[in-house]
Amino acid sequence: LQSAPVELTKQEKAAFRRSPTAAHVEEYQIEDDFSDLCCVGPFGGVVIKFMHWLGLEEEFLGVREQQLSLEKVMRTEGSEAANRHHMARIAGFLLLVWGAFSIVS
Repeated sequence: LQSAPVELTKQEKAAFRRSPTAAHVEEYQIEDDFSDLCCVGPFGGVVIKFMHWLGLEEEFLGVREQQLSLEKVMRTEGSEAANRHHMARIAGFLLLVWGAFSIVS
């Protein structure tokens, strides 16, 4: 772990400690950080917006409208996220087959 890159700077950590909620921390803007999207090139912002539009969040919120136990919330959120990602994979595969068919024909 010592060789792993630091995710938060000392200033960001201090801002999180001072703030009552994460929404009020101006020092840390997750939407501006596209460093983990290595294959999108100059279209990082567009890819993030498209992922949000599809419901493929890169962050795990774990929030529900009803009062549920933590175990049930985690299970439900995980299941819903997995379903959305499986549908995206299936759509990507079908688009790949369609593209290959278009090239061949």
